[in-house]
Amino acid sequence: MNSSEIKELLKGVVAPIRAIERKTGIPTNVLQQSLKGHRELPKEWAIRLRTFVDKKEYVGLRRKKRLVDEKEQAVFEEKKDKTEKKVKVEEKAEPPKSLTKSEMLRWHREH
Repeated sequence: MNSSEIKELLKGVVAPIRAIERKTGIPTNVLQQSLKGHRELPKEWAIRLRTFVDKKEYVGLRRKKRLVDEKEQAVFEEKKDKTEKKVKVEEKAEPPKSLTKSEMLRWHREH
């Protein structure tokens, strides 16, 4: 089974590829690689995948969304603000171009 056939088969499936691999018994990354076109999906796994979709076994495999309450969000924003304030980009000073070699060395030692 090639990439376009897999995409067509999984068109209405709302589940992470990794979860589909685990549920069907397909080895890790095989389905992912087949979707990207790096390899063909072997017949054994293609049959399992088709059965999985036909029986709608993907129902309930959606990603769990973590609910964040307002307090957690406020703490997160506060931490984010503090770290942004700590990060300070220092611009490197450039020596004047008109300096002689010895003046240039002295300038670098001072800065």
